[in-house]
Amino acid sequence: MTEHRLDSELNTMQHEWQDISSVPEKPGVYAWYYRPEITNSDLDRIITKVASLTDKKDRSRAVAVVTEFLDSFLFNSFRESSYRVAVKGALKPQYEGSLKHVSQISTSLAERLAAAPERFRKIKEVVEASAPEFTSPLYIGMSSNLRRRLSNHRRLIEKYRLRNDMTSSLDLKEENASRDKNFAMQVVRRKMAPTRLFVVTHVIECDEQEYKDVENILNRINYPLLGRN
Repeated sequence: MTEHRLDSELNTMQHEWQDISSVPEKPGVYAWYYRPEITNSDLDRIITKVASLTDKKDRSRAVAVVTEFLDSFLFNSFRESSYRVAVKGALKPQYEGSLKHVSQISTSLAERLAAAPERFRKIKEVVEASAPEFTSPLYIGMSSNLRRRLSNHRRLIEKYRLRNDMTSSLDLKEENASRDKNFAMQVVRRKMAPTRLFVVTHVIECDEQEYKDVENILNRINYPLLGRN
């Protein structure tokens, strides 16, 4: 079991993907997080490729390769979904459509990595250890039974990964079924490895479902990427 205590009163706990069955069967709020993964082989490959391009004085191509790598292994997982927008004014034409989130990868960052690709090793080390302290949650939810709700999240993610099926309807009786389904689909679409997901739970001992109030406020403060309520 690899769960971690996050406070001295044991109300807040961190649970790895494989340990969801150890989550308390109690009411509370929870937040999903994701650790981006850069394997050692990925790391060696990008460092060798960039170093080779730099040796050949192909600096512009080296910068492009660095940018592509950062987008594929880091930024793509956290890109916002498109927004539906509408613009109108008095006696003006009306416009509506979809706005796509464009990740802005710093040119100076790409140039520094192209000049010294060994910097990728420190990036890998820090990024993989950054959650939850230095990252935003993917999803914030609440439940009268945390273990049941989080087990449902895991079941849906495993179902979509197994079937690669994003359209089939599910006859779910559990609360917030549509939100759970949408979260699972987005995890799979973004090709997030389930074993890199973990959840932080906070048990709220209550009789009046105060956990709903807490979830509502936390969503509006943190704007989780894959689910807002």
